[in-house]
Amino acid sequence: MDKAFLNWYTQSLGGIIGLIACMMAYLNGDMAVYGNIFHKLDEIGIGGFLASYTLIPLCIIITLLGAIESYKKNMKLEKLNKNLVFVTILIGFLGSKLFFIIPSLFILFQFYSNYSNLKKDTIEMKDTLLKVADKRLSDSTQIYKDKKISKSLEKTKNEMALDLLLKGADKLFISELTGLSLKEIEELEHRLK
Repeated sequence: MDKAFLNWYTQSLGGIIGLIACMMAYLNGDMAVYGNIFHKLDEIGIGGFLASYTLIPLCIIITLLGAIESYKKNMKLEKLNKNLVFVTILIGFLGSKLFFIIPSLFILFQFYSNYSNLKKDTIEMKDTLLKVADKRLSDSTQIYKDKKISKSLEKTKNEMALDLLLKGADKLFISELTGLSLKEIEELEHRLK
């Protein structure tokens, strides 16, 4: 299933369930109807007063933003959407109290689903970095071994060249056999004398 589809439609579903939670809060007496709000101001408190005027429009806007974001790929509404989501959740808990838990989970789904994916990506990146570090370590160990072998090979070539020089072999023959240059063979000859 497409992740963008899932994110934005769960937000819209959360907005619709938020409207139902508003109705439950109205029926429970946590929020008041517009015409009757000033008579119950002492009972509902400032959170209920604020939610009575703003929560239903915010839930409708959240529902529409979810649908708009899923259909319009080129529109950049992410910052506006994020701010409206958090304001809606805050006002929803002030006004509807516990009725707004389920809508808030649906509305915030895209944020905690991105967090879980970020966590997976971080773990995969750490594994990749460990593999790269292990490969570099093994490469540097191999280079050290190659240098050690190279020094041993160089020492063997020099001993062979010295032995052939002592036996009176031609310098060109020694060069072809050992792979040493004529200059290196002459230096070995000077050391021999």
